[in-house]
Amino acid sequence: MNIPDNIKRFIGNKSFEVDTVGMSDSKVICFHDMVLKIENQCEESEKESKMMQWLADKLPVPKVICSEKLNNKNYLLMSKVRGSMSCGSEFLRKPELLVKVLVEGLKMLWAVDISDCPCDSSIDNKLKFDEVRSTLIYQLDDVTRQPWKSSYQIFAKDEYTFAMRNP
Repeated sequence: MNIPDNIKRFIGNKSFEVDTVGMSDSKVICFHDMVLKIENQCEESEKESKMMQWLADKLPVPKVICSEKLNNKNYLLMSKVRGSMSCGSEFLRKPELLVKVLVEGLKMLWAVDISDCPCDSSIDNKLKFDEVRSTLIYQLDDVTRQPWKSSYQIFAKDEYTFAMRNP
């Protein structure tokens, strides 16, 4: 595995396990006290390190130890957060406890003032990104020339809403 030198300095020859719980395309390597997330470069992975650093004094999130890019991959080395996974056996045996803990977590998340957040993850921004992507797909589709509906067209309540968002 080709890991950036800056990250190698932190992980050395430590033993690890590859996480198989998650469903993303990322590769997650778990050390005793750290986690290394490796994923293809994309808008979301570019934001992740920045968001975790911004949230560091607002919520109990992992500490970013090192973040690197190499060969179209993002490498994010972070501290391991104490606690149990919500899919763990303790919570599966006690669903009332799981609901309570998840509600507390959501309340903490909702209480964060996002006025100075460095990333825009609003639905409008994501739909605009999808609109650009849909337009590019349509322009590149010389073979079939099928009309594509953008997410704005699909989710807009009427043509007026669509027109107002796309002057």
